[in-house]
Amino acid sequence: MHDDRRRVRSRSGRLPGPSGFFPFPGALLLAFLLAWPAAGQSESARKEPAAPGEISLFDGKSLDGWSGDSRYWSVIDGAITGRTDTPLEENTYLIREGTFANFEARLKYRFLTEIGNSGLQYRGRGIEEKPFVVRGYQANIVTTHADRTFAMLWEDEARELLALYGETVEIFAAADPSGGTFERRVTGMVNSKAEIMAQARRYPEWNEHIVIAYGNRLIHALNGMVTLEAIDNDEASRSLKGAFSLQIHRDMAMAVQFKDITVRELKTEPDIGGRFIRRHTPRHADSSGALP
Repeated sequence: MHDDRRRVRSRSGRLPGPSGFFPFPGALLLAFLLAWPAAGQSESARKEPAAPGEISLFDGKSLDGWSGDSRYWSVIDGAITGRTDTPLEENTYLIREGTFANFEARLKYRFLTEIGNSGLQYRGRGIEEKPFVVRGYQANIVTTHADRTFAMLWEDEARELLALYGETVEIFAAADPSGGTFERRVTGMVNSKAEIMAQARRYPEWNEHIVIAYGNRLIHALNGMVTLEAIDNDEASRSLKGAFSLQIHRDMAMAVQFKDITVRELKTEPDIGGRFIRRHTPRHADSSGALP
Protein backbone atom coordinates (compact mmCIF):
# COMPACT_ATOMS: atom_id res chain seq x y z
CA MET A 1 0.00 0.00 0.00
CA HIS A 2 1.01 3.64 -0.39
CA ASP A 3 1.99 5.63 2.69
CA ASP A 4 -0.59 8.39 2.19
CA ARG A 5 -3.53 6.23 3.24
CA ARG A 6 -6.82 8.00 3.91
CA ARG A 7 -9.79 6.64 5.80
CA VAL A 8 -13.47 6.62 4.90
CA ARG A 9 -15.57 7.17 8.00
CA SER A 10 -13.64 5.97 11.07
CA ARG A 11 -11.26 2.94 11.23
CA SER A 12 -10.89 -0.42 9.85
CA GLY A 13 -3.79 -9.77 2.01
CA ARG A 14 -3.17 -12.14 -0.01
CA LEU A 15 -5.42 -14.28 -2.06
CA PRO A 16 -3.91 -17.14 -3.98
CA GLY A 17 -0.93 -16.52 -6.18
CA PRO A 18 -1.58 -17.43 -9.81
CA SER A 19 -5.27 -17.15 -10.60
CA GLY A 20 -5.34 -16.67 -14.35
CA PHE A 21 -5.97 -12.92 -14.18
CA PHE A 22 -4.40 -10.22 -16.30
CA PRO A 23 -4.49 -6.56 -15.22
CA PHE A 24 -7.16 -4.47 -16.93
CA PRO A 25 -5.51 -1.44 -18.56
CA GLY A 26 -6.02 1.61 -16.35
CA ALA A 27 -7.06 3.97 -19.15
CA LEU A 28 -9.75 1.56 -20.33
CA LEU A 29 -10.99 1.07 -16.78
CA LEU A 30 -11.21 4.81 -16.19
CA ALA A 31 -13.10 5.33 -19.45
CA PHE A 32 -15.50 2.52 -18.56
CA LEU A 33 -16.21 3.95 -15.10
CA LEU A 34 -16.85 7.43 -16.48
CA ALA A 35 -19.33 6.05 -18.99
CA TRP A 36 -20.97 3.42 -16.81
CA PRO A 37 -23.27 5.20 -14.29
CA ALA A 38 -25.79 6.45 -16.84
CA ALA A 39 -26.29 2.95 -18.23
CA GLY A 40 -26.42 1.14 -14.88
CA GLN A 41 -28.25 3.67 -12.77
CA SER A 42 -31.82 2.36 -12.69
CA GLU A 43 -30.93 -1.20 -11.74
CA SER A 44 -28.35 -0.46 -9.01
CA ALA A 45 -30.35 2.29 -7.34
CA ARG A 46 -33.05 -0.12 -6.18
CA LYS A 47 -32.29 -1.11 -2.59
CA GLU A 48 -34.15 -4.18 -1.39
CA PRO A 49 -35.48 -3.94 2.18
CA ALA A 50 -34.01 -6.31 4.76
CA ALA A 51 -36.16 -9.37 5.49
CA PRO A 52 -37.61 -9.87 8.99
CA GLY A 53 -34.80 -10.65 11.44
CA GLU A 54 -32.09 -9.31 9.14
CA ILE A 55 -29.86 -6.34 9.98
CA SER A 56 -28.88 -4.09 7.08
CA LEU A 57 -25.15 -3.34 7.03
CA PHE A 58 -25.34 -0.77 4.24
CA ASP A 59 -27.81 2.12 4.04
CA GLY A 60 -27.59 2.38 0.25
CA LYS A 61 -26.22 5.92 0.21
CA SER A 62 -23.16 6.28 2.48
CA LEU A 63 -20.26 4.41 4.05
CA ASP A 64 -21.51 5.03 7.58
CA GLY A 65 -20.33 2.12 9.73
CA TRP A 66 -17.56 1.18 7.31
CA SER A 67 -13.90 2.21 7.21
CA GLY A 68 -11.23 1.92 4.54
CA ASP A 69 -9.06 3.87 2.14
CA SER A 70 -11.13 6.60 0.50
CA ARG A 71 -9.00 6.47 -2.65
CA TYR A 72 -10.58 3.13 -3.51
CA TRP A 73 -13.98 2.95 -1.78
CA SER A 74 -17.09 5.05 -2.39
CA VAL A 75 -20.84 4.78 -2.95
CA ILE A 76 -21.89 5.06 -6.58
CA ASP A 77 -25.49 4.79 -7.66
CA GLY A 78 -26.64 3.11 -4.46
CA ALA A 79 -23.87 0.50 -4.26
CA ILE A 80 -20.58 0.24 -2.37
CA THR A 81 -17.98 0.54 -5.09
CA GLY A 82 -14.37 -0.58 -4.86
CA ARG A 83 -12.18 0.49 -7.76
CA THR A 84 -8.60 1.13 -8.72
CA ASP A 85 -7.27 2.06 -12.15
CA THR A 86 -3.75 0.92 -11.28
CA PRO A 87 -2.73 -2.41 -9.70
CA LEU A 88 -2.23 -2.22 -5.91
CA GLU A 89 0.82 -3.63 -4.17
CA GLU A 90 -1.31 -5.17 -1.42
CA ASN A 91 -4.93 -6.18 -0.92
CA THR A 92 -7.05 -3.51 0.73
CA TYR A 93 -10.32 -3.87 2.65
CA LEU A 94 -13.39 -1.87 3.53
CA ILE A 95 -14.20 -2.97 7.08
CA ARG A 96 -17.61 -2.98 8.75
CA GLU A 97 -17.82 -2.08 12.43
CA GLY A 98 -19.17 -4.72 14.80
CA THR A 99 -18.41 -8.31 15.71
CA PHE A 100 -20.48 -11.30 14.57
CA ALA A 101 -20.22 -14.95 15.59
CA ASN A 102 -23.08 -17.18 14.35
CA PHE A 103 -24.93 -15.69 11.39
CA GLU A 104 -26.32 -15.84 7.91
CA ALA A 105 -24.95 -13.02 5.77
CA ARG A 106 -26.05 -12.13 2.26
CA LEU A 107 -25.07 -9.59 -0.33
CA LYS A 108 -25.30 -8.92 -4.03
CA TYR A 109 -22.22 -8.18 -6.08
CA ARG A 110 -21.22 -7.43 -9.62
CA PHE A 111 -18.04 -6.44 -11.40
CA LEU A 112 -17.72 -3.37 -13.61
CA THR A 113 -14.70 -4.86 -15.34
CA GLU A 114 -14.56 -8.10 -17.28
CA ILE A 115 -11.84 -9.40 -14.97
CA GLY A 116 -11.86 -8.81 -11.22
CA ASN A 117 -10.98 -10.35 -7.88
CA SER A 118 -12.66 -9.47 -4.58
CA GLY A 119 -14.18 -11.19 -1.58
CA LEU A 120 -16.42 -11.08 1.48
CA GLN A 121 -14.26 -11.42 4.58
CA TYR A 122 -16.00 -12.68 7.73
CA ARG A 123 -15.01 -13.32 11.33
CA GLY A 124 -12.08 -11.08 10.49
CA ARG A 125 -9.49 -9.58 12.84
CA GLY A 126 -7.59 -6.39 12.14
CA ILE A 127 -3.80 -6.32 11.86
CA GLU A 128 -2.43 -3.37 13.81
CA GLU A 129 0.66 -2.85 11.69
CA LYS A 130 -1.34 -3.10 8.44
CA PRO A 131 -4.20 -0.60 8.19
CA PHE A 132 -7.09 -1.80 6.02
CA VAL A 133 -5.81 -5.40 5.98
CA VAL A 134 -7.77 -8.15 7.74
CA ARG A 135 -6.97 -11.72 8.78
CA GLY A 136 -9.88 -14.16 8.53
CA TYR A 137 -12.15 -16.36 6.43
CA GLN A 138 -12.97 -15.14 2.95
CA ALA A 139 -15.72 -16.10 0.54
CA ASN A 140 -13.81 -15.51 -2.68
CA ILE A 141 -15.65 -13.32 -5.19
CA VAL A 142 -14.12 -13.32 -8.66
CA THR A 143 -15.17 -13.20 -12.28
CA THR A 144 -15.64 -16.56 -13.95
CA HIS A 145 -12.27 -16.28 -15.68
CA ALA A 146 -10.66 -17.57 -12.47
CA ASP A 147 -11.87 -21.14 -12.67
CA ARG A 148 -9.43 -22.59 -10.13
CA THR A 149 -10.14 -20.06 -7.38
CA PHE A 150 -13.78 -19.26 -8.16
CA ALA A 151 -16.01 -19.14 -5.02
CA MET A 152 -13.43 -20.85 -2.83
CA LEU A 153 -12.90 -20.48 0.94
CA TRP A 154 -9.63 -18.71 1.62
CA GLU A 155 -8.12 -17.44 4.85
CA ASP A 156 -6.22 -14.27 4.15
CA GLU A 157 -3.05 -13.52 6.12
CA ALA A 158 -3.29 -16.98 7.72
CA ARG A 159 -3.79 -20.58 6.52
CA GLU A 160 -4.79 -19.53 2.97
CA LEU A 161 -6.61 -22.24 0.94
CA LEU A 162 -9.23 -24.06 3.03
CA ALA A 163 -11.78 -25.29 0.47
CA LEU A 164 -12.22 -25.16 -3.29
CA TYR A 165 -15.66 -24.64 -4.75
CA GLY A 166 -17.76 -27.80 -4.93
CA GLU A 167 -16.02 -29.42 -1.96
CA THR A 168 -17.05 -30.52 1.48
CA VAL A 169 -13.98 -30.25 3.67
CA GLU A 170 -12.89 -30.95 7.21
CA ILE A 171 -9.91 -28.99 8.52
CA PHE A 172 -7.59 -30.23 11.26
CA ALA A 173 -4.43 -29.09 12.98
CA ALA A 174 -1.51 -30.90 11.37
CA ALA A 175 -0.49 -34.15 13.04
CA ASP A 176 3.04 -33.49 11.79
CA PRO A 177 3.79 -29.73 11.95
CA SER A 178 6.86 -30.18 9.78
CA GLY A 179 4.54 -30.69 6.81
CA GLY A 180 2.43 -27.59 7.52
CA THR A 181 0.31 -26.12 10.30
CA PHE A 182 -2.97 -27.73 9.23
CA GLU A 183 -4.46 -30.29 6.88
CA ARG A 184 -7.68 -30.26 4.90
CA ARG A 185 -9.53 -33.46 4.10
CA VAL A 186 -11.99 -33.42 1.22
CA THR A 187 -14.91 -35.62 2.28
CA GLY A 188 -17.18 -35.17 -0.74
CA MET A 189 -18.88 -32.68 -3.05
CA VAL A 190 -21.91 -30.44 -2.61
CA ASN A 191 -22.27 -29.75 -6.34
CA SER A 192 -19.99 -30.23 -9.30
CA LYS A 193 -17.77 -27.37 -10.41
CA ALA A 194 -19.54 -27.30 -13.76
CA GLU A 195 -22.95 -26.94 -12.06
CA ILE A 196 -21.71 -24.14 -9.83
CA MET A 197 -20.04 -22.28 -12.68
CA ALA A 198 -23.24 -22.56 -14.73
CA GLN A 199 -25.15 -20.96 -11.84
CA ALA A 200 -22.90 -17.88 -11.84
CA ARG A 201 -24.16 -14.83 -13.68
CA ARG A 202 -21.57 -13.32 -15.99
CA TYR A 203 -20.27 -9.77 -15.92
CA PRO A 204 -21.89 -7.27 -15.53
CA GLU A 205 -24.92 -8.97 -13.94
CA TRP A 206 -25.63 -9.10 -10.20
CA ASN A 207 -24.98 -12.29 -8.20
CA GLU A 208 -26.24 -13.13 -4.72
CA HIS A 209 -23.77 -14.62 -2.25
CA ILE A 210 -24.79 -16.16 1.09
CA VAL A 211 -22.49 -17.22 3.92
CA ILE A 212 -23.75 -19.24 6.88
CA ALA A 213 -21.41 -19.63 9.86
CA TYR A 214 -22.40 -21.50 13.00
CA GLY A 215 -19.69 -22.61 15.40
CA ASN A 216 -17.07 -24.34 13.29
CA ARG A 217 -19.42 -25.04 10.33
CA LEU A 218 -19.21 -22.79 7.27
CA ILE A 219 -21.53 -22.92 4.24
CA HIS A 220 -21.35 -20.74 1.13
CA ALA A 221 -24.06 -20.45 -1.54
CA LEU A 222 -24.16 -18.58 -4.86
CA ASN A 223 -27.47 -17.70 -6.52
CA GLY A 224 -29.28 -20.39 -4.54
CA MET A 225 -26.68 -23.16 -5.00
CA VAL A 226 -24.34 -24.42 -2.28
CA THR A 227 -20.76 -23.86 -3.41
CA LEU A 228 -18.90 -25.43 -0.47
CA GLU A 229 -19.22 -26.63 3.10
CA ALA A 230 -16.39 -26.75 5.64
CA ILE A 231 -15.94 -27.91 9.22
CA ASP A 232 -13.00 -26.21 10.89
CA ASN A 233 -11.65 -28.46 13.65
CA ASP A 234 -8.35 -26.57 13.92
CA GLU A 235 -9.03 -25.02 17.33
CA ALA A 236 -5.76 -23.08 17.54
CA SER A 237 -6.24 -21.31 14.21
CA ARG A 238 -9.96 -21.05 13.51
CA SER A 239 -12.00 -17.93 14.16
CA LEU A 240 -15.40 -18.07 15.86
CA LYS A 241 -16.23 -14.36 15.71
CA GLY A 242 -15.08 -11.18 14.03
CA ALA A 243 -15.91 -8.46 11.54
CA PHE A 244 -17.15 -8.36 7.95
CA SER A 245 -15.15 -6.62 5.24
CA LEU A 246 -14.98 -6.29 1.46
CA GLN A 247 -11.81 -6.64 -0.61
CA ILE A 248 -10.04 -5.09 -3.56
CA HIS A 249 -7.38 -7.54 -4.68
CA ARG A 250 -3.86 -6.49 -5.48
CA ASP A 251 -2.08 -6.76 -8.83
CA MET A 252 -4.90 -5.69 -11.13
CA ALA A 253 -6.97 -2.69 -12.13
CA MET A 254 -10.61 -3.54 -11.38
CA ALA A 255 -13.97 -2.32 -10.15
CA VAL A 256 -16.61 -4.17 -8.12
CA GLN A 257 -19.93 -3.23 -6.53
CA PHE A 258 -21.92 -4.52 -3.54
CA LYS A 259 -25.45 -3.86 -2.37
CA ASP A 260 -28.26 -5.33 -0.21
CA ILE A 261 -25.75 -6.38 2.48
CA THR A 262 -27.54 -7.94 5.46
CA VAL A 263 -26.85 -10.26 8.35
CA ARG A 264 -29.14 -12.38 10.53
CA GLU A 265 -27.76 -13.67 13.78
CA LEU A 266 -28.36 -17.37 14.45
CA LYS A 267 -29.39 -18.63 17.88
CA THR A 268 -29.64 -22.29 16.87
CA GLU A 269 -27.96 -24.45 14.24
CA PRO A 270 -29.56 -23.83 10.84
CA ASP A 271 -31.50 -26.35 8.82
CA ILE A 272 -30.78 -25.60 5.16
CA GLY A 273 -32.75 -28.54 3.78
CA GLY A 274 -34.74 -27.43 0.74
CA ARG A 275 -33.39 -23.87 0.78
CA PHE A 276 -30.52 -24.30 -1.66
CA ILE A 277 -29.61 -26.53 -4.56
CA ARG A 278 -27.32 -29.31 -3.33
CA ARG A 279 -27.10 -32.36 -5.55
CA HIS A 280 -24.67 -34.30 -3.38
CA THR A 281 -25.12 -34.99 0.32
CA PRO A 282 -22.02 -34.32 2.41
CA ARG A 283 -20.95 -37.23 4.56
CA HIS A 284 -21.24 -35.16 7.70
CA ALA A 285 -24.89 -34.16 7.05
CA ASP A 286 -28.03 -36.28 7.03
CA SER A 287 -30.02 -36.94 3.88
CA SER A 288 -32.43 -34.04 4.55
CA GLY A 289 -29.63 -31.51 4.30
CA ALA A 290 -29.90 -30.53 7.96
CA LEU A 291 -26.79 -29.92 9.96
CA PRO A 292 -26.62 -32.69 12.58
